Formats: sequence, structure tokens, C-alpha cells
Amino acid sequence: MKLEIRNLTKSIKQKVILENINLAFETGKYYGFLGNNGAGKTTLLKCIFNEYEYQKGLITLDGQKIAANDFNKMYYFSDNNDLPKNISIYEFLQTQYLFNKGNLTCFDLCLLEKNDYFKNLDLKKTTIGSLSSGQQKMVSLLACKILDPQIIFFDEPTTNLDISNKELIINEIQKINISNKIIVIITHLVEEFSNLFDEIIILNNKSIAYQGSTTGDVKAKFLEIINHREVVENA
Repeated sequence: MKLEIRNLTKSIKQKVILENINLAFETGKYYGFLGNNGAGKTTLLKCIFNEYEYQKGLITLDGQKIAANDFNKMYYFSDNNDLPKNISIYEFLQTQYLFNKGNLTCFDLCLLEKNDYFKNLDLKKTTIGSLSSGQQKMVSLLACKILDPQIIFFDEPTTNLDISNKELIINEIQKINISNKIIVIITHLVEEFSNLFDEIIILNNKSIAYQGSTTGDVKAKFLEIINHREVVENA
């Protein structure tokens, strides 16, 4: 499986956020999608998932323009702010499953098998808004495990978590069998996942500054490219 983005440009209120983005993601790899806060990483994700329209470009899956049914193969592990707060954990997971699979035939059995995080909670009575920040991340992670998508985008998965919850999230991501999956981790906390990445992508000043292997120190590579671009553009 191959997800490609070709010459994508996105503007918001006449301000260019992304310009001529070209990327390719292939099965069997962990990708680190790196950039400073505000670089446009989440904006690109929302273009991929059709939440944002874009002015120019094409997004394809295995050579074909991405279509509505392709989103069933994908999962967006988003920030907690995107989770609905007034519904129960069970209702959220059930809705996600129904949207993805088209039926609820195996939902309860799948939930029973995959639920390693909330065994002491009544999922039908506990609202997402009543959970801690770390527990809300676990809801998203449980949804991901139940749906078992082929392409997963983790958007800042460890932000605002304490050490124990960070370790739990990182360990769960490491356990994913990537033989038939594309895993993309969007983060500005480079060191937390650097040992996991097969390739890194660096977004800086609206465009892709680097896509390639992670040979050597990932943080040093990131800082080198970011600082070089800033020096060149300010010269």
C-alpha cells in the first residue's frame, strides 16, 4: 500500500500554510513527521482526511485518487480536544466501529477482547469528558485497536501526559505489527520516538525540508535542517 501527496498547497484566509507538498508513505514503516509547533503538520493531516479543502494538489492511495471508502482503512489518533465529551466511552467506540465496518455484528466481542485499559469502568455510563487527559488518549488508542486500520496517523500522541501514560502510549505504538500498515507519528517531541522511526519527514516554512532515513541522531538532524533553512532564508 502506498499513500502519496503530490504538489499540495493549502491556504487559510489568503495565508499560505502548506506549499507544493510532495510525500510518499509505504507499508511496513514507522514515519516520524516532525516540525515545530504551528508548522502545518495537523493542517496537512486534515487535508488527507478531507476535513480541509486544499487549493491545489492530489492525494492518492495505490495510485488512485483517495475516495470516501478509503477512509475505512485509515485512523486519525487526534488531540483530546477532538473527542466528543458528552457521550459514553461505549457510544463513541460503537459509533466509530459502525462508521468503519458498516455493522455492529462483532463489536461487543471485539471490545471485550481489546479492552485492556478500562476493565474497572462501566463503559456505557462513563462519559469521555469525565476522564483524565491520559484516559482520553487511551479511548483513542482503544478505538484504534478495535478498528485495526492499515494506515494510522498519531497526532502528538504523548502531549500533556505524565511519564507513566507517555510510556504506555509509546509501548502500545511499538507493539503494532507494521507488516501490513503505515504508521505516521506527528510530533515536535523528537526524542520520545526517535528509536522507532524508519524514516523522518521534516516540515518547515510551509514545505517539506527533508524526507529520508534516520541514520544518526534524529534530533540533531532535525535541528540541523531547521536551523539551516532559517539561516539561508534570513541571509
